[in-house]
Amino acid sequence: IGSLSSVQRRVGVDISPRAIAFAQAFHPEVEFRAQDAAELSETFDVVLAAEVLEHIPDAAVAGFLKTLEGLAKSHGHVVVSVPSIVQKLNKKHYRHYSAQSLAEEVQRCAPQLHLERLEEVFAPARWFKWLAKRTCNKNFVLEMPALNRCLLRHALGPARVGAPGTGRHLVAVFKRPPVL
Repeated sequence: IGSLSSVQRRVGVDISPRAIAFAQAFHPEVEFRAQDAAELSETFDVVLAAEVLEHIPDAAVAGFLKTLEGLAKSHGHVVVSVPSIVQKLNKKHYRHYSAQSLAEEVQRCAPQLHLERLEEVFAPARWFKWLAKRTCNKNFVLEMPALNRCLLRHALGPARVGAPGTGRHLVAVFKRPPVL
């Protein structure tokens, strides 16, 4: 799709003003709006729903995906990332997804979006999980720059893409065909 540095205008939307304020603090160059995405009147080349779909109640999923579909321009992309079923269901989540269930749900609810690519990401080795649990837990966080660099290299390198059924998150890229 391209790099973020080539994107001239970025718009972030969340219904929570608190979430918008938090995001704005880290990315002052982005235009943020505290509103429902369904209220947007413009379309975009790329629409990203990062770790959002699992927070949407079951009855509202179809409408949310239809909104994403409508926000994408002709030839535009919709990128969706969600936790995979490899992870235990969080109390704030309604569901986690398998590659198949994510693709099927988007196809059913937003039929104009066609799956281009789906990756399972962050599939850490057992040693990584063991070390992470001992250096960052509810009791303390061990900050060692050399160790952090090593862990980050692993997360961005061999652990970035997992084999089917092993990734902790799914990232799917959908394309909206041209409007005739």
